[in-house]
Amino acid sequence: EQGAELIVRQVKEEFSEYKRRGVVFDGISYGPYDQGGCGCDKCRPWGANGFVNISERITNELHKEYPELEVILFTWLFDYGKDQGEWVGLAERFKKHPPKWITYLMADSHTSYPRYPLEHPVPGNLPLLNFPEISMWEQWPWGGYGASPLPNRFQKLWGEVKNRVAGGFPYSEGIFEDINQVLYGQFYWHEDIDYKEALKEYIVYEYSHQYVEDILKVIEVLEKNHGLSTSRWYANPDYGKIDVPKVDFGAKKAYLSLKSIDQKLPQRVRESWRWRILLIRSMLDYELRLTGGKINAAAEKGFQELFAIYHSGKGSGPDRVRVVPPVNNGEIYRNGKNKKGLKSTE
Repeated sequence: EQGAELIVRQVKEEFSEYKRRGVVFDGISYGPYDQGGCGCDKCRPWGANGFVNISERITNELHKEYPELEVILFTWLFDYGKDQGEWVGLAERFKKHPPKWITYLMADSHTSYPRYPLEHPVPGNLPLLNFPEISMWEQWPWGGYGASPLPNRFQKLWGEVKNRVAGGFPYSEGIFEDINQVLYGQFYWHEDIDYKEALKEYIVYEYSHQYVEDILKVIEVLEKNHGLSTSRWYANPDYGKIDVPKVDFGAKKAYLSLKSIDQKLPQRVRESWRWRILLIRSMLDYELRLTGGKINAAAEKGFQELFAIYHSGKGSGPDRVRVVPPVNNGEIYRNGKNKKGLKSTE
């Protein structure tokens, strides 16, 4: 109870300070995980019990100062891995006590959309939102190889929810998934649009109206080849080598296609970050498969350009390679050691 009181007081103080500074809020979103909450007997199951209790208490206090404040209750990772009674518990709770303080219910997960809100009435009969994961999907570090378009994946995920949701809130971690951002914007605007039509509009606007079909084909190949991984680079005795899937859905052809188009585009397009991260991605898909994962001169040049585009060069120490592009051994072992404390062979 004292912990809950502390949380409510801290949120009230934070909002009061924002108000003093003239900041106006339209809404607030509450999420139960990653990972947190309370596992005591009074709060279990967290998602349908303690989490909702504390969210309601905070809302009641905030509504005193912000009566028009909209509330999104997020069910992120409810019953993830095993059924803990969170979805069923939330539905039963809202049936007994209609959640008048909630404006929207939001649901999604790391991989597929949660089955409960697709197969049952939405708890509380609330408008439902999705929270598509457009950044953190394989290919670690996310964005580390340039553009990461996944149109086919998102078309399938959207197809499951489009008749159930009233909108959504895509989770974005950077400009590397600009194509995915635009794609979901199109889904929300035209729920039945095919991803190919959406991408054609994007290509015409950002790149060229002359090479629409060619660029679209490359984007589809990039998605099929999505999956390069450096998640174990620090434990790999073969320093500087990237784990590369053996399967190849046409990386060379895709890269040569974009490389050829690049020579024909206006300078403003060739120098734009949207085009550069797409071209670099196609190059890395090809070069790293060609070398079996070794970072050659072409790949390193691409990584360095991504560093500049992402404005990620101000970090220091080996930790920064965990969230930005893979780079050469000199960067990884800036302090002579990698994250595991192993000395560089360079």
